[in-house]
Amino acid sequence: MSKAKQRAGNKPRRHGHGDQFAQFRIMRKLQPFTQSELLKLKLVPRLAWEAMRTGRSNDEERGTVSAVVNTALVRCEAIHPDLVGVCKLAQQALLRVKQRHQQTGSCALTHQDIVDIDPVIDLHEQLLELSTPLEMERAMLEVLRRAGIGETL
Repeated sequence: MSKAKQRAGNKPRRHGHGDQFAQFRIMRKLQPFTQSELLKLKLVPRLAWEAMRTGRSNDEERGTVSAVVNTALVRCEAIHPDLVGVCKLAQQALLRVKQRHQQTGSCALTHQDIVDIDPVIDLHEQLLELSTPLEMERAMLEVLRRAGIGETL
């Protein structure tokens, strides 16, 4: 056997060419969001909330606000029960809005709906600033898991 073949035979073999950067992706999820990431993550919910507040929202925007409220609820469950109460009020307001839309076709919000939902939009922004991407990802996955089994949040 030639020396070249012998040396090649001693090399550890890499099966499947794994992701060389996986460790960096994991480490990135454990660090706070960057300012540009925060801006992107805050903008869409703010625009959706503004559309709802002004009565010109569509299903996607209402879904965005609902996802924000539900994600905030799951994150707050690990933080403090008082925050969970604030999120539950927002959920009830969203249910009222949904029922009103189904009955009348109107997307208009009442003053109470705005009072109940608005703090959670701000809370979600604070959670983004204080949480890691991994924590927010886990919260969203928990929301999807609960929705998948039919559990209301």
